[in-house]
Amino acid sequence: MTERVRVELDGSALKHNVAEVRRRAPRSAVVAVVKSNAYGHGAPFAATHLSTLVDAFAVATVDEAVELRRLGAAPPIWVLSGFDPSGDLGTVRDFDLLPVLHAPAQLRAVLESARPPRAVVVKMDSGMGRLGFEPARLGDAVSSLESRGIVITAVMSHLANADDTSDPCTMKQIECFEAASAPLGYPLSLANSAGVMAWPATHYDMVRPGIMLYGVCPVDGRTGPDEGLEPVMTFTARILALREFGVGQPIGYGGTFVCERPTRTAVVACGYGDGYPRHAPGGTPVRFAEGVAPLIGRVSMDSLVVDVTDLPDVDPHQRVVLWGRGLPAETVASHCGTIAYELFCRLSARPVRVEV
Repeated sequence: MTERVRVELDGSALKHNVAEVRRRAPRSAVVAVVKSNAYGHGAPFAATHLSTLVDAFAVATVDEAVELRRLGAAPPIWVLSGFDPSGDLGTVRDFDLLPVLHAPAQLRAVLESARPPRAVVVKMDSGMGRLGFEPARLGDAVSSLESRGIVITAVMSHLANADDTSDPCTMKQIECFEAASAPLGYPLSLANSAGVMAWPATHYDMVRPGIMLYGVCPVDGRTGPDEGLEPVMTFTARILALREFGVGQPIGYGGTFVCERPTRTAVVACGYGDGYPRHAPGGTPVRFAEGVAPLIGRVSMDSLVVDVTDLPDVDPHQRVVLWGRGLPAETVASHCGTIAYELFCRLSARPVRVEV
């Protein structure tokens, strides 16, 4: 049976994007961020293709890290949110995870544990205002870990607005991070994908690319293909029907689109039940073999409608691209008032995942 909706995953594109990270940050180790099911691409896919290409993985939670280990991932695994001091520390040790310590309660739990983690990463808040030790308290946290003989793999922080190259916030964060962490003598990690791509001064010893691994550029106004990245995910669907309508005919729920000319439509087998944004407005592009055409009307649970009047030769047997090859996810996200991260992470379990 032909799949209605399909998520096509390209391992060679993933490999290409890792090479692009290394080209841009040649003196830095690569910590691949694969949280949230590898940004919707699938933890098994990421573990299979990245394990021999990167120096470490990073995930958000202990559960995500355990899943990677059980999938056979051998590289070190950073747990970016650290751990719950009330119950996760044994799992961290059993699976040889690298918790990111960012709070006094976590630090106390490690220091008081009879079986502390073999190694940790220490996080400071350089201006994000989210997680991390205050700069003035970073040295004390590091000293207390040293006194217990716990290995500190890196000192890290996170960039708040590196996607905006005109914002002075990033330079302020670099200055804050360097002043507090460089004297400690440990490897440093600051750059996310936007840092890798737009801020070489953030590269330090370890970079933490996330979205760029999957072919998306996080820098405002740019797309992955603009920056030499290749989309790893292509989201496709088949055409359910081609229809003809006259002037004045409403289309879809609520009749929010009314034909102003004789209109030919393609009803595409994808909707918000598959993870396509329900709030996608009219004009959001959909790619056909013959060209790009605009979404019209409201997105339904199982289908959406596209105006193909200007593409008279549309083949009803083709698969259309909702984002991916030939249609950057950033472009679709921009029309929808969101970001590519959300498009990827909100995909439902219904689309079939295939490697191409």
